Amino acid sequence: MATPHESSENPYLSVERKYLDRMGEFQQRERMWMYAAFLAFVSCIVLAAALAHEAQKSRVVPFVVEVNRLGKTVPVEPLGATTLSDDRIVKYMLAEWIRHARSVLADPILERKWMMFVHNHTVGAGRVFIDRYYGRMDRNPLIVGQKTLVDVEISQLFKKSDRTWYAEWTETSWSIKGEKGETHKWQGFFSVEIVPPTTSNEIRENPLGQYLTYISWNRMD
Repeated sequence: MATPHESSENPYLSVERKYLDRMGEFQQRERMWMYAAFLAFVSCIVLAAALAHEAQKSRVVPFVVEVNRLGKTVPVEPLGATTLSDDRIVKYMLAEWIRHARSVLADPILERKWMMFVHNHTVGAGRVFIDRYYGRMDRNPLIVGQKTLVDVEISQLFKKSDRTWYAEWTETSWSIKGEKGETHKWQGFFSVEIVPPTTSNEIRENPLGQYLTYISWNRMD
């Protein structure tokens, strides 16, 4: 026998209520799927932008290739920071840098290449120092070389601390006619920082990533 509450309930209202409840559930699920689709769309855009940004970067990893006496290659490995900071490599680079910076050549084309080498191996205070040095009319090798040539012979080059090197060298001047001029002794302090190259421009201009951050030199006699 039906209770008074059950008998008083309208069956049409009951069906409508169930219908509305189900429609509400469907709409809620639909909104959740829309949110999920929107988040997925945004994620795809962000990932696509990140991939495009990374694709535009040029990453170059230098390798050291060693050969034996027969000219055959031995195991090859990436050129890492440990290799770049080897004192023998830094010493060679610094000796070349001093010769390039202090010598004066008769060939202006070769002189420009040497000056570019000097420029590409300096940063910070070192770059400011060498730019000011070349900016003086009486120091610019392209101008001085029109009348006088200078040979550089390094006599000492050794490490004073983790980043600072000391060097002594002799400079001999010559006239463009081949007549020997004055000879003077020089000394200098140089700080070297290792920054491994990551772009094609860096590996072309400074493949070992060795930069002079501080330069100081003076005549000893």
